[in-house]
Amino acid sequence: MAHFLQLVNALAQKSRMAKPIREQIHKETKVYGTVAHFRLKSGASFDMLSKELQENMKQIPGIVGTYIYRMDSDPNDCFMAVVFENKDKYWANAKSPEQDARYKKMLSFMEGEPEWHDGEITFFSKGQSPLRM
Repeated sequence: MAHFLQLVNALAQKSRMAKPIREQIHKETKVYGTVAHFRLKSGASFDMLSKELQENMKQIPGIVGTYIYRMDSDPNDCFMAVVFENKDKYWANAKSPEQDARYKKMLSFMEGEPEWHDGEITFFSKGQSPLRM
């Protein structure tokens, strides 16, 4: 669990979405999300996966942000953190047929199913610099 919280904190510190998350935590809203570990298929386009995820963001109620890390040691090894406004919105999305279809499409970019770690985001701190990609 400590690894999950460290990863989410690191992601949130770099995020343009940091202010809305901070405001939600300040209001005692229990922000919720997941961290997934996955491997890109050999020959899969990371740019196409990113584009697919960006398009999906527009369709998901309650989503705050998605972050993907490609590991320096192996660019096919990835971690993804997804942040929702709260646990109810996270699970409503997870159980929806629309998310099932999005998930199946996302799997086409991956070697097998991701390893998921769901949980409440209990700490957030905004860094000094805005995220630039």
